[in-house]
Amino acid sequence: MATTATPGRVTAPSHRQLRSRACAVTAAVLAALLVWSVAVPLLGVDLTVRPTPGNTAQTIGPAFVLAVSLLAPCWAGAYSPGSSDAPIEPAPSGRSPPVSCCWGR
Repeated sequence: MATTATPGRVTAPSHRQLRSRACAVTAAVLAALLVWSVAVPLLGVDLTVRPTPGNTAQTIGPAFVLAVSLLAPCWAGAYSPGSSDAPIEPAPSGRSPPVSCCWGR
């Protein structure tokens, strides 16, 4: 389904769009937790991160996976890929234009 946008006018997403996005984020969070629960307890993978050289390594637990997978859609621009929900036109060079990330547009 193609949508059109009126230049200079930003409309709020519909209830259906919000529900769809919430379902996508929920599915992504559950998938990330499923991967963590298979990798760490079942396969014995040691997931650690060392924030800066010289510091002690920190274990990546389910709370960290949950927090990052909830925040990732904001960083990736999943909620507002532009000023509207209209399809993004390809750049003249044939490459896709960069996607802006911002809440509340």
